Amino acid sequence: MKSVRGHKSPKDWLPPLLWGCLIGLGLGLLFGWAIWPPRWVDAELALLAPEQKTRYIELVGLAYGQDRDLDQAALRLHALQEDDLAARIAPLALARIRQGDDSGATLGLAMLAQDLGAPSPIIADYVRAQTGDALAPSGGSP
Repeated sequence: MKSVRGHKSPKDWLPPLLWGCLIGLGLGLLFGWAIWPPRWVDAELALLAPEQKTRYIELVGLAYGQDRDLDQAALRLHALQEDDLAARIAPLALARIRQGDDSGATLGLAMLAQDLGAPSPIIADYVRAQTGDALAPSGGSP
């Protein structure tokens, strides 16, 4: 049915428009998710979610516990683009110490926090107890 001015009624153009939108959406989802999904390559560590940043810091602590390479650990942590790394690492180490976790990751985090200058008597006592290092800074009273 045509109107007086030659325009089509919505009954004529609406169904093809809706079908076109549905087909376009379906093809977009098919190509975007199945055929050519995005591939993230070399994403910056600063863009990680907070939980992933925490896990990354724990892994750096584990590596530091093995090699004691402070320059390499600082370089790895610098990629997170955070200002005060010692303030970020010390609570992670303290939480693991308080949970009674005696894994290598806990010791590595504690040593890394201590070597980055985190002033914590609990961490200092833990490192001294785990390593038997009489030269480790004294923790005093917690």
